[in-house]
Amino acid sequence: MAKEYSDEQLTASNGGFMVGETGSTYVATDQLDFETFLTLDTMEIGAVTHPLDYQTQEGKKAMRIIYYKDRIKPHQANILDDYQKIANAALAEKRNRILNSWFANARDDVFIEIDDEFSNCQILQ
Repeated sequence: MAKEYSDEQLTASNGGFMVGETGSTYVATDQLDFETFLTLDTMEIGAVTHPLDYQTQEGKKAMRIIYYKDRIKPHQANILDDYQKIANAALAEKRNRILNSWFANARDDVFIEIDDEFSNCQILQ
């Protein structure tokens, strides 16, 4: 139903499921807005809410129904439960390593002039 009728582009393509920072449908509690967190805090797994008023990120008034699919207790990351998170961290580390290498090589080829107005800036030291 969400794919067909939802106006919320962020969730419609996933069948109405929210997506966390890692691209997974498992969303960490610190990524939830306060009202959603409070609603989920009182729900049982498998429960569905009645339609709830909320405000989109663009500030529009909307309605949503929350289905509490599953809960994962805090745990040490592992490949079975946290593959996407681990893959994203590895990719970010690889990008940083390549970028730092590029900066190190380019440093000798690039001239940077710092305006006297900013000569006391500690960040530029």
